[in-house]
Amino acid sequence: MNSSESSRPDSTIVPYNGSRSIEEVRFAAPYAAPTPKEPTLRDYWHILLRRKWAIATFLLIVMTLVSIISLRMQAKYESFGRIAVARETPEVLGLHNDSTGGIANAFDDISLLLETQVQVLRSEQLSVDVAHRLRSAAPKGPIPDVSSNVFTPTAFKPPTPEELSLAGRLRSSLTVTIVPRTQIIELRYKDPDPNMAARVVQAYIDCYLENNFDSKFQSIKQTTEWLTQQLSDLQSKVEVSQEKLVKYQREHNIVGVDDKTNITTSRLDDLNKQLTDAELDRILKQTRFEGAKHGDAELIAKTDSGALIGKLRDNEAEVNNKLAQLTVTYGPAYPRVQELKSQLAQTEQAIAAEQKKMLAGLQSDYVVALQREKMLRAEFEKQKSASNTLNESAIQYNILKRDVDTNRQLYEGLLQRLKEAGVVAGLKSSNITVIDPARVPKSPSEPNTPRNLALGFIIGLLGGIGLAVVIELMDNTVNPPEDVETTSGLPVIGLVPATRQIVDGKSKSGSGFEKLALRKPAMVSPPPLLAHERPQSQIAEAYRALRTSVLLSSTPPKVILVTSALPQEGKTTTATNLAIVLAQRGGRVLLIDGDLRRPRIHKFFKATQVSGLSTLLNGQDDIAKVLITTPVPDLYAIFAGPTPPQPAEMLSSDQMRRHLAEWRNEFDHIVIDSPPILSVTDAALLSVEADSVLLVIRSGQTTKDALRRASDLLIQVRARVQGVVVNAIDMDQPHYYYYYGANYGAYYRDNA
Repeated sequence: MNSSESSRPDSTIVPYNGSRSIEEVRFAAPYAAPTPKEPTLRDYWHILLRRKWAIATFLLIVMTLVSIISLRMQAKYESFGRIAVARETPEVLGLHNDSTGGIANAFDDISLLLETQVQVLRSEQLSVDVAHRLRSAAPKGPIPDVSSNVFTPTAFKPPTPEELSLAGRLRSSLTVTIVPRTQIIELRYKDPDPNMAARVVQAYIDCYLENNFDSKFQSIKQTTEWLTQQLSDLQSKVEVSQEKLVKYQREHNIVGVDDKTNITTSRLDDLNKQLTDAELDRILKQTRFEGAKHGDAELIAKTDSGALIGKLRDNEAEVNNKLAQLTVTYGPAYPRVQELKSQLAQTEQAIAAEQKKMLAGLQSDYVVALQREKMLRAEFEKQKSASNTLNESAIQYNILKRDVDTNRQLYEGLLQRLKEAGVVAGLKSSNITVIDPARVPKSPSEPNTPRNLALGFIIGLLGGIGLAVVIELMDNTVNPPEDVETTSGLPVIGLVPATRQIVDGKSKSGSGFEKLALRKPAMVSPPPLLAHERPQSQIAEAYRALRTSVLLSSTPPKVILVTSALPQEGKTTTATNLAIVLAQRGGRVLLIDGDLRRPRIHKFFKATQVSGLSTLLNGQDDIAKVLITTPVPDLYAIFAGPTPPQPAEMLSSDQMRRHLAEWRNEFDHIVIDSPPILSVTDAALLSVEADSVLLVIRSGQTTKDALRRASDLLIQVRARVQGVVVNAIDMDQPHYYYYYGANYGAYYRDNA
């Protein structure tokens, strides 16, 4: 048989009906495995419901531990106080020196200021001060009066080991936070003693304020001492610089060097303006003279003689016009022509004389302007030399004067700041405001039992879900019907519920403790003849549903083999009750105990087996002696009989096949109970003779590997496996709801 023949192609069950040979039945095609489907959210939900007791157990353990821890925790009280920190002016006494030693100059951002103050509140030195205050009986003295010039700082005392230890504990339990979107800092401290919690918070606030005041006082004191020393030095400098200025002014005969009283500078400016005007006047007159000299008609017309020259030229033009006309008409010898020529000569002489006179006048104006310019330039240079001499003297004068002014301004400014020092120090102002002083808490803040229980519930629930997933992943047993199909490729044709215990008239499938302990509830072995003794029970109905599935094949099978993967999976009970429900249908049914190694059917009917199948097959007894009539109408049984030395060879013998062929004609159905297929080969040998093979597994007990191996063995021998019967299922599990339904199960439980 090649690999293709060992696969699982689709086929229908064709049972042996007497017309087909045994070989045809043996090599019929097996059932084809369905394609595995992807898990859905409903599948995961079913997993959680199936493992609900694991989740509940883990949740209960976590909640119990949280409750015990919360009850055993020491109660702590939390006190809090709030202070507001305002932006501080980056100057003290008008100088760039703040009260904290120059740190506040960088506080352009208020958040930086708040973070700095938070670190100050968390500082080790402040905690040491608080520890010293708490250990001392009396509080620290009042804030020193900085309005006076005398200040005696407190002598530094190194902290004791006890104070350092207490300071460390205070820092570890103190919480300092900034209230969002405000300039408020909140201090919180927890302690078993509510009074101590309030004292610690208030001690931190008081020490922080006092240190702030002390810092301001030290800054003001240092500034005042520096101002006093600087004032003394500046006073001497002002006097010396003033004497130098007066002496220099007297030696150089300086009578005013500023812009208003400096005569030399003013006169130099006036001469500069006059020289500029003279240069412009000379340039204008020189231009006119040069233009007239070269006959510029337009320039000549703008002079005083321009009008007369214009008239003469007009007269000249008129005479020339008349002369030309008469010469053409009468000729050059005409007396009137001669007269006009004489008149023209006189006019030309008059024009030349007037031009000469005008040119002489322009030249005279140019010479006068040139002389004036030369005189002003000489005077300007003289005054300029005097001004330079004055400026050379004024340089040193101004240096001395600026020195005097600077020293005087510094002296007056520092004197003003020194006068303000006492006022500022006396105010004792601070940018720190106490919003909420510490108060004694009325109720403890820890343990917060409701919050702890809520967190414990969330952690327990999530942990329980995780535990359920882990258990599900580690569980290799077959539980929901889908596991059967995905593992073996065989269909589920029957579900048999677990038999419930009867306690005080009520049924239950197991104790709650067993479920909480993550153990499967112990199911009571069902009555062997339950389908006969309790026909209205849920299990009896399950066997009738199995009968329906078996008979609804294309051709109802005659020989039905019932086997299992491993022992203790309920195959004998299933075979017996299946035979009962088949007999209840009205046909003749033969039940054969084919488990010659560990027979049990005779115990179900409370009979002894002196003879049976083994004695029939070895020829010791005949069929009449081994065939037993049971209390169930139309149901006959053949017990296993004494255990033979070679059961497998006996079951696969020709006698067995011959008897089966005879019984096919005598009975409507033959149900054979065979040994587990993974334990011995008996079931595999009998399966090839059966029209239908039912593989029984136990829910929550049969492993997937065992089911897979059992199905593979049956397929290898070409057995006609009709499907799998899942035995001892828990009908309370959600994935079985869709097979039977809640109302159906409840109905049969109530009437069982």
